[in-house]
Formats: sequence, C-alpha cells, structure tokens
Amino acid sequence: MKLNIYKRKNKMGLIAKENGSTDFKKVSAGVHESNCISIWDIGTQENKKFEKFNRKIMIQWEVDELVDVEGVEKPMTILKEYTLSLNDKSNLRADLVSWRGRDFTEAELDGFDLKDILGKPCQLNVVHRENGGKTYANILAIMPKGKSQSGDPVNNLSFYSIDDSGFDYPEGLPEWIIKKVEQSDEFKSFSPKVETVSEGEEGCPF
Repeated sequence: MKLNIYKRKNKMGLIAKENGSTDFKKVSAGVHESNCISIWDIGTQENKKFEKFNRKIMIQWEVDELVDVEGVEKPMTILKEYTLSLNDKSNLRADLVSWRGRDFTEAELDGFDLKDILGKPCQLNVVHRENGGKTYANILAIMPKGKSQSGDPVNNLSFYSIDDSGFDYPEGLPEWIIKKVEQSDEFKSFSPKVETVSEGEEGCPF
C-alpha cells in the first residue's frame, strides 16, 4: 500500500503532513555548526525488506569542517534520508521538533512546507558507526543553532520536488539522486506526452 502523505500547494515546495560511497572523507564525529543546503524529493520508494512503499526525501547540510576540493577549501556535507511524514513516530518529525525546539501545531501538521528549513542553521550531532566492515558518518541528532552561530551557507541552495518540477531536473541535481528518482513509482508511471501529426498535415510548411 502506498503512503499518500503530501499534496501540491501552488509550487510552494514539499509539504509534509501527519498522515553513498565510503571512499569520501567522512564528517568527523561530534557536534557541528551546520546549515541546511539541499532538500530533494526522491519519490515513492519500495522497501523490499518490509514490503511497503513510502514517499522519501533527502536532506543535506554543510558543516563547519572543511575539505579540499580541487585546491579550494569547502564545507563538508552530510545528508539523511527520511520518510515524508509528520506522524508521531516519524524520524522527520522528531528531528524537526528537536531542531525547532518545539512541537508542531495542528495547523502545521496539516501541511508543513519543508522549503522553510532550506538555508536555516542548526547543530548536528554526528556519530560514526560500523556496518559491513565500513565506517559511516550518521546524524544522531539535530539541535537549534548555537548562540554564537552565524553566517549564511557557503554552498548554493538546492531544492527539488516531483510535484513542482515533474522530471525536469534542476541544474546541479546530483546524478545519484536522479537515479533514485527514476526508481520511484512516480517515474515508473510517468508517460510523457508525444505530439502526433494528423493525416494531411505532414510536410505542410504552414
């Protein structure tokens, strides 16, 4: 059964409701001053282990730790995948409540625009965990920004919603995100319109 948990609101973004490779340098364990820089809708994905479908999103942050990229120091990034839901047991709701420092109102639970958190600062508690002989950097908790924390994100902000953009991908959307989108139910059921030429019109210059 597919989980329908969002709706379109005049291109306002992703609306959440109640109803990689380990070769890269990892963000170090500990608390990091961070900014949310990307929110990507990857559509309804099948969880084969639990035999169910959920609408999924990826949220990415830049942190206060630098990495050399072709001779230029840039903030490292980390991301987390969520089910697009604000029900009581959802990880997205728990992280947003911890980040905001308060729970959602009834009005917000009816439709919270995730685009509102894009570019916003916070603190991330990052932990390292072993899995299959490899070490991964995971976000354990999200907290409000520190009192002395300031500064805008260094990286450009990125937002993608299937509802708003269909499969017209924005410039700079990572290829691996596109591949995930194209594994979604939405993409599999997408039928692009094909214009046909009526009989007698073919070859007509006017």
